[in-house]
Amino acid sequence: MSSTQQELTDGRRIASFVVLDLETNDLPYHFSKIAITELCMYGFSTSELETAPLKLKEIDNVILELERPRHLHKLTMLFNPRRLIHPKAEEITGLSNYSLEKESHFDENAAGIITNFLKHMPQPVCLVAHNGDTFDFPIVKQTFQKLNLSLPCETLCVDSLLAFRVLDQQLQFASSPTEITETSICCNDKEQSAIKSNCDELKETVLDSRATLLEQLDAETKIDWRARNETTPRRPIITGVKRSHSAISRSLNSSFKSKRSLFANVKLEKYPPKGVYKLENMYKRFFKKTPKNVHCAEADVETLMHLMRVYGSSFFTYAEEKAVRFEDIPLKR
Repeated sequence: MSSTQQELTDGRRIASFVVLDLETNDLPYHFSKIAITELCMYGFSTSELETAPLKLKEIDNVILELERPRHLHKLTMLFNPRRLIHPKAEEITGLSNYSLEKESHFDENAAGIITNFLKHMPQPVCLVAHNGDTFDFPIVKQTFQKLNLSLPCETLCVDSLLAFRVLDQQLQFASSPTEITETSICCNDKEQSAIKSNCDELKETVLDSRATLLEQLDAETKIDWRARNETTPRRPIITGVKRSHSAISRSLNSSFKSKRSLFANVKLEKYPPKGVYKLENMYKRFFKKTPKNVHCAEADVETLMHLMRVYGSSFFTYAEEKAVRFEDIPLKR
């Protein structure tokens, strides 16, 4: 068993998330020729994802509004790629060789800033990137290796593109969305009346339980407690029961194991239609508006952060189970 797998039995595997996005000088066809032009990271505690996933009952009529976490660590850096920026990449990102002419290139100082940013976060840290397994993570690893450097060995990473697909399939957000919490949206009149009736039922239940409690107290006042206390109670003798701490520990371990294996046997269906899991399209699906400054690294990071919070504790659970060591990410050629 690897040390990261061992950590699952000892406690939480992840203490903080760092959402990552890159912009590069070229399209991801020749990784050896790719250079980073922009890098952004948002770091926050995993406690931001401890809420239940937002389940949308009438998704077409719901508008979500999520604020940034108050405790948010941010890092944004621009780099001179010292290579020609492809015209298509320039069109998409708005970054050109001319605009980046006076920026520093990605050197040991830049690598140190990124490493120190990750070390500053509560440990262990998990990097999150959309399509990170095939783009962001290999590019960052390759860039560090060219400098004979690496990220902290305990750094984990998870691809949000795969995570969202798995969670959608299991939670069925797209096919059978259900209701959303009252604090997230404004309820209509019908929903408010339903909430009111539930409150009335709750009040009746409380009153009934209160009456039952009073009856019990009244009955207890009639008991001769002095005679009862002076009588030595007889305990039944139970034979044939063998208590084993190992059995208890096995049951606990099996419960942890069942919790960890929530996504072990998930088999994704055929790949969804093109563009369904693009960040901007997913944002439109939940927030009913287009994200600002698409393909700007910081804007994409903020978009991904909000989507992670929509999935809430489900995303956290997935990351705890499926995150891998950053050093184990294979390089592309």
